[in-house]
Amino acid sequence: MSIFGRQRRFTSPSIPSLEAPLPPVSQLPETSAPELFQVVGPGASQIVTFGGRPSLFTTLSREPSIATVDGFLSPGEIRMLRILAFGRMHRSKVAGKNYRTKSGFQSSVRTSSSTGIAKGKNSIVRKIEARISQLCGLPSEHIEPLTITRYRPGEFYGPHVDWFPSKGRNADFVRKSGGQRVATVLVYLNDPKAGETGAGTFFPKLDLRIEPKKGRALIWQNVDSSQKPLDLTVHEGEPPELGTKFIVTAWVREHPYKRVKR
Repeated sequence: MSIFGRQRRFTSPSIPSLEAPLPPVSQLPETSAPELFQVVGPGASQIVTFGGRPSLFTTLSREPSIATVDGFLSPGEIRMLRILAFGRMHRSKVAGKNYRTKSGFQSSVRTSSSTGIAKGKNSIVRKIEARISQLCGLPSEHIEPLTITRYRPGEFYGPHVDWFPSKGRNADFVRKSGGQRVATVLVYLNDPKAGETGAGTFFPKLDLRIEPKKGRALIWQNVDSSQKPLDLTVHEGEPPELGTKFIVTAWVREHPYKRVKR
């Protein structure tokens, strides 16, 4: 059984819709993904609120648990994140056998650019962190610093997983820094250009592709209820063909995240 509660290919549902008249926010449930996965089956949707924002939660898969949340970030919050990242982008790096090194290393499997946003950087970042916390059902202290990533045409992140190996020489380092990455929350910060056929997020072992949409969050579990890493969560960031893609990612730890001196 998953720690969150398999439809193959995702298409935006027409009912319910955030474009339709909504009841007052006070009448919409404040909940979390672990609770929603128990009642919203694959392919079904429910309008809920996260941090006071009406959002459309759609379950894509239950094993492993994967869902989208449309309307998760507001245009103003997205604009602030883009401002914080402006002029600070550097070639993205990957973690691997030597991820204990301070900055990781560049790899041909990941050709994007990215930058980190300090935890609690400002009131908007704190609000976003609190909303991610509610979505995952874990305290905000478990969230790693947000990472903003830019994909220019042709840039990509090949098949990879977000969880750490359970054993090995770095197991002690993972434990001290907060333990396993139990969940990932990825939010698209812009809409693709008209006619774009790439730029999605693809889970090859599930044959599941999620199309980008501004403000849409994608959440998935990385481990099962016994903290065993899930191989089915192999995913890739597909390259845009016509424009630039921006995303923000939050990796959520098993325990409170700590920046361990390397």
